Amino acid sequence: MRQIFETAVLLVIVGIIFAGFTVSLLEIPLALAFLMGALSTPTDATATESVSEGLIVPERQENLLKMESLFNDASGIILVTAMALWVKNGQFNYQQTFFDFLRSAGGGIIIGILAALVMISFRQFLGRINHDAYNAQILLFVSAPFFTYFIAEELEVSGIIAVVCAGLMQNSESVRSRFITPRQFYNGLVLLKLIRELLNNTVFVILGVLVVRVIRDDLIIGNTNSQWIVIGILLYLTNLLVRYFYGLLSKMGNKESIIFALGGVHGAVTLALVYMIIDNVSSAQFDMIMLAEMIVIILSMVVPSIESCFALFLIMICQVRRRENRFSVYGKKWLKKA
Repeated sequence: MRQIFETAVLLVIVGIIFAGFTVSLLEIPLALAFLMGALSTPTDATATESVSEGLIVPERQENLLKMESLFNDASGIILVTAMALWVKNGQFNYQQTFFDFLRSAGGGIIIGILAALVMISFRQFLGRINHDAYNAQILLFVSAPFFTYFIAEELEVSGIIAVVCAGLMQNSESVRSRFITPRQFYNGLVLLKLIRELLNNTVFVILGVLVVRVIRDDLIIGNTNSQWIVIGILLYLTNLLVRYFYGLLSKMGNKESIIFALGGVHGAVTLALVYMIIDNVSSAQFDMIMLAEMIVIILSMVVPSIESCFALFLIMICQVRRRENRFSVYGKKWLKKA
C-alpha cells in the first residue's frame, strides 16, 4: 500500500510539478505547461509489458512498475481534469481536486470489489450447474471489465480503478481454480493476449494517422513551428529524472533506479487522456499537446528498447573477450607442454 501510494500519487504529483515548471521555461503559459505535465505522468501497463517482453527485469522493479501503471491512472485522470479546468477557467481549485480524487479513487475501489464478488459468484454458480459452459464463462470473462468500467463511470467514480480492483480479485480466484477447469483457464489467457494485442495496436495505428493528419495540415497552412518536439523531449527527460531520483531515495541502487526510470512507458492511457481535454483547449493548443505527448510515447518505448539492445551487445562483447582470453590461456599451456 505504501509503494502504491508513493508511485500512484506522490510520484505523479512531483512529476507534474517538475514537468510543468520545466515546460514553462519555453514561454508556455503555466496552466498549459502543467496540463502537459499531467498528461505525461501516467504510465501504461500494456505498453510496459510490450517493451519488457523477453527481457529479465528484477522482481522488485517489475512488481513496482506493474502496480504503478495499474493505479496511477486515477490520479492522472483527476489531475488532468483539474489542469484542463485551470486552462479553461484561469484558476486552480485545490480543495475540489483533493476531494474529487478521494471520491473517485475510493468509489472505484468499492465498485470494483462489488462487481468482482458478483461476477465470481455468478461464474461459480454457472460452473456448478453446467461444467461444459466454456463459451459462457469466457464471454463473462471478456465482458466483465467493460460492464465494470461503464457502471463506475455512470456513478461518477474512477472506472479504471474499479476495473483494476475487480481484475485483481478475479485473477486471484481464477489462479486458485485453474486446475479445476484448466481448459477454460488456458483459453482465457490466449483470448486475453489476442484482445490486448488488437486493442493496443489499434490505438497506435489511430495515433499514427492523427499525427500524420496534424502535421500535414500544419504544412498546408504554412505553420512550421516545431516547438512541440522540444516540449516532448523535455517532458520525457523530466519524468525520467524524477523517476530515477525516486528510485535512489527508495534505496533501489543505481542500476535498479535506471531500470525503474526507463520502465515508465507511456501508451494508450496517455492518448486517451489527451482526448479528454479536447473541449477545454483551443485547436492549436490541442494539436501542440497531442504532438508533444506523441514524442513522449515514442521516446518512452524506443529508449528502453535501444538501451536493452546496447546492453545485450556489450554482454556479447564481454563473452567473446572471455572466450578469447580462455583460448589464449589454453594456447600458452599447450606451447609449454610442446
